[in-house]
Amino acid sequence: MLSSIEVYKQKINTYFKKYKKQILLNYLVFFIVLIVFTSIDQIIKTFVFKHGNALEIIKEGQHAGKILSPDGYSYINPESIWPINQIDW
Repeated sequence: MLSSIEVYKQKINTYFKKYKKQILLNYLVFFIVLIVFTSIDQIIKTFVFKHGNALEIIKEGQHAGKILSPDGYSYINPESIWPINQIDW
Protein backbone atom coordinates (compact mmCIF):
# COMPACT_ATOMS: atom_id res chain seq x y z
CA MET A 1 0.00 0.00 0.00
CA LEU A 2 1.30 3.44 -0.90
CA SER A 3 1.63 6.14 1.69
CA SER A 4 -0.22 9.40 1.23
CA ILE A 5 3.04 11.21 0.47
CA GLU A 6 3.86 8.82 -2.37
CA VAL A 7 0.35 9.17 -3.77
CA TYR A 8 0.72 12.94 -3.67
CA LYS A 9 4.10 12.72 -5.44
CA GLN A 10 2.54 10.59 -8.17
CA LYS A 11 -0.30 13.06 -8.63
CA ILE A 12 2.14 15.95 -8.88
CA ASN A 13 4.31 14.03 -11.35
CA THR A 14 1.38 13.17 -13.59
CA TYR A 15 0.12 16.75 -13.43
CA PHE A 16 3.49 18.15 -14.51
CA LYS A 17 3.83 15.58 -17.28
CA LYS A 18 0.31 16.24 -18.54
CA TYR A 19 0.45 20.06 -18.43
CA LYS A 20 4.15 20.65 -19.11
CA LYS A 21 3.63 22.98 -22.07
CA GLN A 22 0.95 25.00 -20.27
CA ILE A 23 3.18 25.45 -17.22
CA LEU A 24 6.13 26.58 -19.33
CA LEU A 25 3.91 28.97 -21.28
CA ASN A 26 2.59 30.48 -18.05
CA TYR A 27 6.14 31.02 -16.79
CA LEU A 28 7.13 32.59 -20.09
CA VAL A 29 4.19 35.00 -19.99
CA PHE A 30 4.95 35.85 -16.37
CA PHE A 31 8.58 36.73 -17.10
CA ILE A 32 7.69 38.74 -20.21
CA VAL A 33 5.16 40.79 -18.23
CA LEU A 34 7.70 41.24 -15.43
CA ILE A 35 10.34 42.50 -17.88
CA VAL A 36 7.87 44.86 -19.59
CA PHE A 37 6.68 46.42 -16.33
CA THR A 38 10.22 46.73 -14.98
CA SER A 39 11.30 48.43 -18.21
CA ILE A 40 8.36 50.84 -18.06
CA ASP A 41 9.24 51.64 -14.44
CA GLN A 42 12.88 52.36 -15.28
CA ILE A 43 11.98 54.46 -18.33
CA ILE A 44 9.57 56.56 -16.26
CA LYS A 45 12.18 57.04 -13.54
CA THR A 46 14.76 58.10 -16.11
CA PHE A 47 12.76 60.48 -18.28
CA VAL A 48 9.92 61.82 -16.12
CA PHE A 49 11.57 62.55 -12.78
CA LYS A 50 14.48 64.99 -12.64
CA HIS A 51 17.19 64.22 -10.11
CA GLY A 52 20.04 66.46 -9.05
CA ASN A 53 23.55 65.14 -9.51
CA ALA A 54 25.92 65.55 -6.56
CA LEU A 55 28.90 65.01 -8.84
CA GLU A 56 28.17 68.12 -10.96
CA ILE A 57 29.40 70.79 -8.55
CA ILE A 58 29.56 74.45 -9.62
CA LYS A 59 33.21 75.44 -9.30
CA GLU A 60 33.04 79.22 -9.82
CA GLY A 61 30.74 82.13 -9.14
CA GLN A 62 28.19 82.92 -6.48
CA HIS A 63 27.28 79.29 -5.78
CA ALA A 64 30.82 77.86 -5.71
CA GLY A 65 30.98 74.37 -4.22
CA LYS A 66 27.22 73.87 -4.37
CA ILE A 67 24.94 71.86 -6.62
CA LEU A 68 21.64 72.76 -8.24
CA SER A 69 18.75 71.03 -6.50
CA PRO A 70 16.18 69.01 -8.47
CA ASP A 71 13.68 71.90 -8.35
CA GLY A 72 16.05 73.85 -10.61
CA TYR A 73 16.01 77.05 -8.54
CA SER A 74 17.96 76.58 -5.33
CA TYR A 75 21.49 75.44 -4.58
CA ILE A 76 22.49 73.04 -1.82
CA ASN A 77 25.71 71.75 -0.30
CA PRO A 78 26.67 68.17 -1.22
CA GLU A 79 27.26 67.50 2.48
CA SER A 80 23.54 67.94 3.11
CA ILE A 81 22.82 65.01 0.78
CA TRP A 82 25.46 62.52 1.87
CA PRO A 83 26.39 61.95 5.53
CA ILE A 84 29.77 63.38 6.50
CA ASN A 85 30.65 60.25 8.48
CA GLN A 86 31.05 57.21 6.21
CA ILE A 87 29.76 54.89 8.92
CA ASP A 88 26.32 56.56 8.61
CA TRP A 89 26.01 55.53 4.94
